Amino acid sequence: MSNTDALDPAAIRAELEGKSSSNSLEADEGRRSNRERSSSLEDESGDDVEDHPEALLEDEELIGEARGPDTESKSAKHDISDHFQLENQSPSRRRRLDRTESESSLLTEKSLSPSTEGPIALSGPYLSPPSPRASRKAPINPPSPDVRSDGVTEWSHLDNGLQFYLSYHRSKLTPHHYFMTHDPQDFLRTSFLDMAVKSEPLLYAVVGFSAFHYTIALSNGKVKDFLTYYNMSVSLLRLSLRKSQNHTPSTLLTILQLASIEEYLGDRANLLRHQQAAYEILTGLYDPHSVMQSPILQVIFHWYSHFDVFASLMDGSETVLEREWFSACQQYHLERAERHQDDISHKIEEAIANLRLITVDMTTLFAGRAKGSICYSDFVGENDALARRISEWQSDMHPSLRDQAYAVTSFRGAPRLHPDDIVDPYAPGILFGGPIWTMNFVLLSWYTLDLMHRYQTALALQRQPPAELEHMALQTCQLFEAIEYYSDAPPGSTLTAAHASLAIASLFLPKDNRHITWARRKFAKVEQLGYIYPATFRTKMSELWGTPDIKQDWLPSNEGYSDIIRSIRSFDDNRLGTSPQGIPSSDTTDMKAIFGSMRLGGGRSGPYSVSEQSSTDFIVYDALAEAADGIPSGPPAYWKH
Repeated sequence: MSNTDALDPAAIRAELEGKSSSNSLEADEGRRSNRERSSSLEDESGDDVEDHPEALLEDEELIGEARGPDTESKSAKHDISDHFQLENQSPSRRRRLDRTESESSLLTEKSLSPSTEGPIALSGPYLSPPSPRASRKAPINPPSPDVRSDGVTEWSHLDNGLQFYLSYHRSKLTPHHYFMTHDPQDFLRTSFLDMAVKSEPLLYAVVGFSAFHYTIALSNGKVKDFLTYYNMSVSLLRLSLRKSQNHTPSTLLTILQLASIEEYLGDRANLLRHQQAAYEILTGLYDPHSVMQSPILQVIFHWYSHFDVFASLMDGSETVLEREWFSACQQYHLERAERHQDDISHKIEEAIANLRLITVDMTTLFAGRAKGSICYSDFVGENDALARRISEWQSDMHPSLRDQAYAVTSFRGAPRLHPDDIVDPYAPGILFGGPIWTMNFVLLSWYTLDLMHRYQTALALQRQPPAELEHMALQTCQLFEAIEYYSDAPPGSTLTAAHASLAIASLFLPKDNRHITWARRKFAKVEQLGYIYPATFRTKMSELWGTPDIKQDWLPSNEGYSDIIRSIRSFDDNRLGTSPQGIPSSDTTDMKAIFGSMRLGGGRSGPYSVSEQSSTDFIVYDALAEAADGIPSGPPAYWKH
């Protein structure tokens, strides 16, 4: 299975050249009439975005203008929590939202140093997109896009670079690239791009994400090639907020798209800032029921909840968004599945929503126990009920979601089993194809949740972790590798979507050389496809495994890594090194939440063991508390208004 298929130059050329001559003339005229206006962006933003990208995030004068004369004075009287109306949030939720303001920006001169030699030079069979510098001359107020007779949005009025990456996004990227398991309306390839063409901040964010994946696929690009588009989106979003405080779904989508770029780059600081901004807009515009009333809003909610739920699992706190939102979503999809019995897509959506709600309830329960807000007996009763829900999610699954007619029995072209393999990915009944392919990724999430729940239960109740944890970890690895080796997988079924499941499973594998080597190769494979594990994760895994060399690289000498992946890895490591002295990065605190309850240097079958401590000492669910004092709160700087 490949991460991203090779770009078909003929298809792209046909799309770019298949426009009518009249449309092309109108587009050229529109570009010429607007190009003078485009220079105003550079004037208002300061220096060239490629030369001084940090100005896009830290221009306090522009932030003051965005607030206006009245609101600027108010900002001196109210802290950021008041501004974001978080007075009624629980302390742990406030800490989740308050944790990153002092972190250094992703886009600093030091961070860009690993690879800033200029635009990508494409050759060979690929159709070369113009450089980002050329593409940023797109009109500030582009003409409204036309819709072709086949319903596809026209974007011939845009510069060639933007057209190129929009076409690449439409033809090659899937929900798996966004770590979203399901997109039944095909939103990301249709309506999403339609909205992007009509909103410049969103346009540049989408193009930046597409350029990132294109650069990874070609293996010979530079970090700057996609970060320039990211910078432009941040700048345009800032200008948009200065002009109007009327937030729209496009505003939300822009912020979420920027967060997705940051997720790949391991930039937890900016990701959490953008999550906070998205939370404010989402809860300001909608409620748990209204957000389910249109396909676009449903995607926005699912996208936002990915960040919220994942963060809650990493740091062990409850989600920022209240449970009612997740419950309303699950109920909505349950009712739709019951009304449309023959539509398997609705059943998949209900299964995903139900699993998400169970995850939310698990993080809330264990966070409550760690804080002492739930007594032992109540915890035991609620946790037993939670265990049944986790088990029944799989056992009571609708038969159509595990239809043996779609079980994969042939792995054409896959490598033969090797004596050093730790699982048999080709066993029948492991993998499913056809219309239920996406359930493979959902099942990986279920394996991970069940594994974490059993382990955390043992810690909370001061029991030895159950022996089946190793078996469950191997099941996860088996499905992961089956996905990897299935050559007939739908296009765009990237392994990066399973990065978290692999990370959690690796903690419970036997600690012998065979299993460690297998896990190291899989971590390297995921990074070669574009997702960069935080440096702190490598460090902690090095301590667990007793392998000092992986603090730098998963494999000796970064075996198999392209130059662009090496640059991104250096980019990420350098960024972490720019945090102010004495203030831990959000990556570090997140890793404490994962590893804090484990005793390093455990036995053959994993790092876990129980020692003489109180139950709440085992679960470092609020590791951020130790660093909360002195870390100013806040969303992205340009978001202040």
